[in-house]
Amino acid sequence: MDPLSIATAVGGTSKAALALSTTLYAFVEATKNIDQSVKSLYDEVNSLTRTLDAIGGSIASPSLAVGDEASQNPELWQSVEGSLADCRNTIEKLNASLSGIKNSGSNVASQMLRTFKLNFKEDELRKLKAEIQTHNTALQLALQMINV
Repeated sequence: MDPLSIATAVGGTSKAALALSTTLYAFVEATKNIDQSVKSLYDEVNSLTRTLDAIGGSIASPSLAVGDEASQNPELWQSVEGSLADCRNTIEKLNASLSGIKNSGSNVASQMLRTFKLNFKEDELRKLKAEIQTHNTALQLALQMINV
């Protein structure tokens, strides 16, 4: 577990979070009377993306060069890598959950169908949102430890 492998994991997770954010944005835009819970979920994913970007920027900094004292903390890097893996897993579950909801078309019938599907998955989406919040908090703590 070294900063280079963590940087690779951050890049992949950040890319997945950005793709999810894009999907959520498209969903919000396609639905005129969007439920506040979807907007809140969109905000959480955007916050997570910013945290991942900050971790990526910190890891890329010259102060974490290989051989530097700060990069020789294997427990920290194992923790960050585990948090990133958990985060990626939640993002993939959320993407899979939303794949059945999103569809093309903006007519009234399509909007009603999306709303029905969204309401059907409301508990699952609420649980995944809480997981995203937990991952974001864990990664923000990791970011603080990296920067110390």
